[in-house]
Amino acid sequence: MSHGRFVPPDHDKGDANTLIELGCVVGAVVGALGVPARIVRPHDWKGSIRKPERKIDYELDGYVVEHRARNHLSPQEAAAVKWPTSNWKRMLDVADGVGIGLWALRRAFG
Repeated sequence: MSHGRFVPPDHDKGDANTLIELGCVVGAVVGALGVPARIVRPHDWKGSIRKPERKIDYELDGYVVEHRARNHLSPQEAAAVKWPTSNWKRMLDVADGVGIGLWALRRAFG
């Protein structure tokens, strides 16, 4: 489970309440399934890799986490991931989700 970090309001780029809502949903799912979970800060699993802040940066340079995640998935795993093609910001979030999973399984980012 990823532990988000609140940024001061003058640097905030999103609604912090969505993180709280996501945490509630994740907690409910984890509780219902009875599976173990742990809180991980982004720096713990991906180091200092930052998400591109602008679409043009993503288009020019890509996202290191996405590249690593795709390279560490089997063809079957890659086919099972619903990689967004029309929303670059969602692509970053999906890449982070896959990346943290690979890190937890000790298959990447270690």
